[in-house]
Amino acid sequence: MNTRAIVPVTLIGLASAVALPLAPIQAAVRICSAPLVSIPARAATEKDAKKLALADWTSKAATAGYPQTHWRIAVGKTLKCLNVGDAFECVAVASACRIEQAPDKLKKRVPLNRQDGAPI
Repeated sequence: MNTRAIVPVTLIGLASAVALPLAPIQAAVRICSAPLVSIPARAATEKDAKKLALADWTSKAATAGYPQTHWRIAVGKTLKCLNVGDAFECVAVASACRIEQAPDKLKKRVPLNRQDGAPI
């Protein structure tokens, strides 16, 4: 393989990538609550106890102002279960999160002068 032929092609590709105009970057941010704790959920099987604990955690997240949150995007997730006699008891703990688009929020921000708080 001729490496001399590859180097100019690579340099041309890099130069064209740098020369492209930069578009505004749009990003999403994750906004999260304080940690929420479910009730200790008890059921005959561990699977059912986990479902009950997660359902309670989800309802607490909705009442905390995160109505469309999901366990999969929560932060600091812990789902612990114990075998208690002939049943299982599970507790779910996590910070509920929602995804918001950042560009709108950035447009609303007004930079402030650090000394007197007046807009710059």
